[in-house]
Amino acid sequence: MSKFYTGVEIILAGIVLFTIIYAVFFVQQTDQKCSNSERFDATSYKSIVNLNTESQNKSIPHHKARVQLMSIQDCLMCPLFKQHTWKELHKHFSGRIDFEEVNCSDERNIPWAHAQTIPGYPAIRFLSNSKDQSPALFQGVRSFERVKSFIEENLVQ
Repeated sequence: MSKFYTGVEIILAGIVLFTIIYAVFFVQQTDQKCSNSERFDATSYKSIVNLNTESQNKSIPHHKARVQLMSIQDCLMCPLFKQHTWKELHKHFSGRIDFEEVNCSDERNIPWAHAQTIPGYPAIRFLSNSKDQSPALFQGVRSFERVKSFIEENLVQ
């Protein structure tokens, strides 16, 4: 008994196949464009602080506004964002604001991450040095220009 596939099934299979091939190709192209010496290494930027639950719970006085990058290990976009956009944002705002990174996959940070109700990763959050202003969560396309505008808008407030 042979089965005839409907047009919808064939289209869906094609979309899935295209997505897989595109993702593999895109990741390979990104890896080829970024040699190991060009890869973004957060440890080379002394002003980027890697946070965990213990350091977040300490009452550390903040004299500057902060931008937090929240990421998870299994996210394909998180390393790409860190290698390109995050690096450029750090260069652009260097000295004006502090940059922090939170690995939400770290078991110490999972309860904190769940309490933040993060809609997707990588997530970017602006924290003012004013206690009156609540943290602002970036929503939208995570391009350099859009995130830069988000930070500049929040710096003005």
